[in-house]
Amino acid sequence: MHTIFHIGAPKTGTTAIQFALATAREALLQQGICYPQSVRGVVHHGFFAASFQPRLSRGYQFVQSLDPDQFNLDVEEQSAFINAAATSGEFETLIVSSEDFFFDIIFRANKSGFDTIRANSNSFTVAAYVRSPADHYLSVAQQILKASHILPEPLYRMRPALSGWASLFPDSLRVRVFVQNVAADFCQAFVPELAPDFMQSQSRKNETMSSEAMYLLQEYRRENFPDVPNMLNRETTVFITALQRADRSIEGYRKPILRQSIIAAVESLAEDAYWLRDNLGIQFEGFEYSPNRPKPQFAFGDLNVADICNIDHERLSVLRATISGLPLR
Repeated sequence: MHTIFHIGAPKTGTTAIQFALATAREALLQQGICYPQSVRGVVHHGFFAASFQPRLSRGYQFVQSLDPDQFNLDVEEQSAFINAAATSGEFETLIVSSEDFFFDIIFRANKSGFDTIRANSNSFTVAAYVRSPADHYLSVAQQILKASHILPEPLYRMRPALSGWASLFPDSLRVRVFVQNVAADFCQAFVPELAPDFMQSQSRKNETMSSEAMYLLQEYRRENFPDVPNMLNRETTVFITALQRADRSIEGYRKPILRQSIIAAVESLAEDAYWLRDNLGIQFEGFEYSPNRPKPQFAFGDLNVADICNIDHERLSVLRATISGLPLR
């Protein structure tokens, strides 16, 4: 059996790939490919990945806090599904996917959790996608704002996870640059038994907030949860749902664009971009490969969304008025 570990990285269309794989589960089975079922109706194997981590990610800390006993049951159930698939002898290929696998697995993982899969596989692929440092930072900033009003520092850390997996599964790491139709790209690169257009038709994309919506989300978190950083909550989730709906309905929506000064600052700190180029042959279009660029003299955590992205203030006013008139419950 050949096993494919799809490990992310975070913010590289992982959800789109997972949704496509889950939707195509029956079609995959007909080709001898198993994408094991999950729990709670999710399309990923994050609960299985959580069993390897010495410290849970922020999202799983929140899930665990709601019901610790149910969380442990979910981890056990999902692990049982995957181990059953690995030992069944019925499949030519097993695909396990979670961006929660994207950590320094050599030094931090409970590697014994791989024993069943390793014992029943004769070959492996570790599949990963990466984004350019600027694109990665903007995507991470959107995610962080859901749990904190403080913008993140640009920590572009690709090397620890990728080198760790490469050490654990030698000659199995395959890293690709993120593209918009990432589900079709994944299919073509890793699951050629299915037509790429089929995978693309099954995929689902995460919604990207405009810079105006990012501004209001930061404002909401600052006003309502100033002393609760890095913690998701139900109130913010309700607000985000209403905000995204309004964002798409108001004329002038466009994806946010970082200011050039912020792009330069992010790139100056992205040492792992050079590692990707020198060790994996991955080069990002538009990235200025100049290791002696001056480092920023400011902390990103002190900035507002308007400092990092251009804001349409007229549209911001309309969006704020629309949100203020909605029942957020």
